[in-house]
Amino acid sequence: MQSALDADVAMTAFHGKWKNVKAEGMEELLVAFGVGWMKRTAASSIGYYVGSAIDEITKNGDGSMTVKSTGGSSNRTTTFKFGDTVETDGPDGNHYAAKTSLENGVWHLTNQKVHVTRSVSGNKLLMTITVGGATAKRYFEKM
Repeated sequence: MQSALDADVAMTAFHGKWKNVKAEGMEELLVAFGVGWMKRTAASSIGYYVGSAIDEITKNGDGSMTVKSTGGSSNRTTTFKFGDTVETDGPDGNHYAAKTSLENGVWHLTNQKVHVTRSVSGNKLLMTITVGGATAKRYFEKM
């Protein structure tokens, strides 16, 4: 019972509209993903979508989550329940299947190539993306 309550509280913390305000380690991450020089240069020139990328996260009544991402390299809406496998886009332009989970208030998205976590503290959300030995961080603030 307590773990279900903890999961519900954590899911509620993610609910809201989040704007990307800072990014670190993106160049190294793109290299690890195999993104070519031209695309990396273009992404860098627009600041890796800092200030324009918005994730709108909704906790739905059936226990699912919906993520509507806009203002980045592509617009996408995904609805899932933790434990589901979802399709996601990589910065290399490929589509990947990844398993979702929620552990101790941290949202995980994992497959053989990448591990993404999201965690919330107050009105701040931290997304950490790891590929091989490269780790990037994207910082979001609640709008």
